[in-house]
Amino acid sequence: MLGMCENRGVTTALKMTGYDSSELKQKLRDLRECADAVWQVNSHAVPYGWGGTAFGMFLEIAEVKSGKPSTLAKFLDLPNHLLEYASLVEHSARYLGGKSNFYLSLAKALLVRFVHDHTNKNHDKTVANLLSVMLGTNYGEVDHRIWRSNYHRRHAHYRPDPPDSPVLRAKKTLLECEAAVFYRMDVGHPGEQYLRKNRLTISRYS
Repeated sequence: MLGMCENRGVTTALKMTGYDSSELKQKLRDLRECADAVWQVNSHAVPYGWGGTAFGMFLEIAEVKSGKPSTLAKFLDLPNHLLEYASLVEHSARYLGGKSNFYLSLAKALLVRFVHDHTNKNHDKTVANLLSVMLGTNYGEVDHRIWRSNYHRRHAHYRPDPPDSPVLRAKKTLLECEAAVFYRMDVGHPGEQYLRKNRLTISRYS
């Protein structure tokens, strides 16, 4: 667990996405504008009785004829997919990379949980001494108590984007789990039951 503290994860937007911070902001704007453009093509009001474009009507007819989502009808939901994609990229850059210390905090949290699970106490001073081997001798009990309090508060009230739909929130949670596993921190895996709950949420609303 101490060895995990060496992995500070993705430290820049460039490493996370291939674009630096300013470029990424523009690309995300482009994606959202693209979603709006697709929506306009699919459903912008024109002189048709049903209130949408002819192209959008063709997609709708394909769905009605088949009685289930067809290859063409799937493009009706493309704007939502683009918006969700932009949100997931933005979430990754903000909460899994940069200065978020996502992987370091995860490693520290695993150690804290391990100690508490086996002793029923936090043992802040001892844990801080252990962590100081990796984080430097300046990391002491007070620093650790402050970090643990902040981390617990962030974890308990983790609502980065309140307007998120249930399915988008579930997708962001799955993304975080995949990021943790990717960096060989699967020992901190939240459990198959937890993941199954989020997958069910996604399937229910998709």
